[in-house]
Amino acid sequence: MNYSQVNEWVNNKLYKKYYFSNLESIPDSIPDKQLKREFIDPQRVADSYKNLTLLYQDYGYYRGKLLKTSYMGEQGTPIKTVENQYSLLKFQNKDQFVTWGSFEHLVYDRYYKINLNQQRLTSTTTTDYLNGNTISTKTDYFYDTNLTNNLTSEETTSTDQTKLKTIYKYANDISGSTDLIQNNLLSIPLETTRYKNNIAISKTKLSYSNNWNGYTKLLPKQIQSVLLNTIDSTSETTDNEIIYDQYDTKGNLLQYHTKSGVNVSIIWGYGQTLPLAKIEGIDYNSLLGLSGMSTIITDLQNKSMADVDDSTEQTLIGALDIFRKNQYLANYQITTYTYNPLIGVSSITPSNGIREIYKYNTSTNQLEKIVSKDNELLKEYKYKFKQPVSGLFYNDEISNYYMKKKLSGRPSWRAIFIHCSREKI
Repeated sequence: MNYSQVNEWVNNKLYKKYYFSNLESIPDSIPDKQLKREFIDPQRVADSYKNLTLLYQDYGYYRGKLLKTSYMGEQGTPIKTVENQYSLLKFQNKDQFVTWGSFEHLVYDRYYKINLNQQRLTSTTTTDYLNGNTISTKTDYFYDTNLTNNLTSEETTSTDQTKLKTIYKYANDISGSTDLIQNNLLSIPLETTRYKNNIAISKTKLSYSNNWNGYTKLLPKQIQSVLLNTIDSTSETTDNEIIYDQYDTKGNLLQYHTKSGVNVSIIWGYGQTLPLAKIEGIDYNSLLGLSGMSTIITDLQNKSMADVDDSTEQTLIGALDIFRKNQYLANYQITTYTYNPLIGVSSITPSNGIREIYKYNTSTNQLEKIVSKDNELLKEYKYKFKQPVSGLFYNDEISNYYMKKKLSGRPSWRAIFIHCSREKI
């Protein structure tokens, strides 16, 4: 389902309008209505029709793109707009390729066209309307179409002609990245450099490791910043921003520490798929070493696996509240989480203890509201869907081959292929 427009209301006032591409703006290609072919030798039917292609093509993967966002003022007029432009990028200068279909016919093999091209965001224009003046900023995006289609750079030009540029480098751009290439980690930016009017203002580096105390999966190890006066020099000087210290056997981050040296530990639940708690100020091994803590954590994980309804969720929340009040954790900041798996987070309790509870529609699983633990409304979400004027319309594709032999005169054969679409209401 694609929405052409979505309105966001805040305090009963229109705040934002979102516009998306849909079937009307990006229709599917029109199928052939009728194809006729004649041949003489009935023994060569397969050869005569082997290369027949059906031109119908689904462009659904190009729809649903955010085209424009309008921010509305008190008088209901836009005070800011953000417009996006997309282009179809040709990967390695190829338009598309054709592969065989999954079924055959007496006189033809059906093709499906699989499109290699990707529709990517190529520019964003932001316009602010201030006191009768218009201030515009445009960002252009550039991609590698020879190998990966990765975003290689973006350039922003403001009204005063200030130019900001960001350059991204990936495994294929950096020597010594063989492990990443072999593991197909080709689309993760490893280096990000920012310039203002062609002068470097920042640079960060992301590195990976496969040495995790016997666990050999390739995972992020650290994020470093490059000292300003050494950017792009032959001897760049780096400073650690975040160090990822420990993962579990499923690749979940268990511990990291920041530039300031503060350790952060994470407890995972729901079958090691979602974080239950974040504890700031203690490393993971020290956390497990606290009196009775291993048993408490195992109990939390077991209760998360048993969380299947409101009652069992309350049991888990109660256990998490007891965990937060543990005497050995009094000096640490703790944030805890519960979830409705495959739907979304159901509660977040930060270190100050002010819990947010997330309520979902039981039929659509859409987020409806966020309330406090005392059921006070904090945020509310309403979804209004425009109904079609007179029913739903779609096409049902029909095709077949018919063989006809001429009865008088010299024998000859004719194959007629009929392809049509009928509209259903």
